[in-house]
Amino acid sequence: MPTAQDVVLEFVVRSDGSVGEICHTGRGDEKLVDSVHGYLATCRFKPSVRGPDNPIAVKMIVPFSFRPEWTPPPWWTESR
Repeated sequence: MPTAQDVVLEFVVRSDGSVGEICHTGRGDEKLVDSVHGYLATCRFKPSVRGPDNPIAVKMIVPFSFRPEWTPPPWWTESR
């Protein structure tokens, strides 16, 4: 049975909420890293702020976990 895989990426959320530099931390399969990198490039975040109206850039180090596709057991129904 396949097991879960984790990818850890470091990236910057710029003061406008866009994602800036994305770095692979060396942990994770390259194909998954490429997928997450592509996903992050399309994301917009709510910027962090310092004070009432001063958006700032922040560095994020985030693990992304990938699990094998879940197959419901025979007794499972949609109503659960």
